[in-house]
Amino acid sequence: MDHRIKRLALLGSTGSIGNQTLDVVRTYPKRRQVVGLAARSNIMALNTQIKEFHPKLVSCENIGDEGFPLATNGYRKCAIEDMVRDPSVDLVVSATAGNASLSSTISAIEAGKNVALANKE
Repeated sequence: MDHRIKRLALLGSTGSIGNQTLDVVRTYPKRRQVVGLAARSNIMALNTQIKEFHPKLVSCENIGDEGFPLATNGYRKCAIEDMVRDPSVDLVVSATAGNASLSSTISAIEAGKNVALANKE
């Protein structure tokens, strides 16, 4: 069994499946690490997640550069496609509704990342 820490980027982190994924990270903190969090627009929930998990990368679709009121914990704001291609990411968990993360999931596959699909219809 591989006991190395898996570093993950979570797409749809503020939704129900995203929160369940973060529960797994909480349960196995020595085996899972959140490197990236991506959300569409739930700034309050994303702020809470940033403060708890201290990701290296954050993407929030509906917030512009001048109005990005997220907690500051040393992360880098980036496009979701850049997040899934980042060398520090081992696993991309796509926990979005429908095809919201289809292009970023394809980018992750093209970058050779392991991908877990948990799409909610």
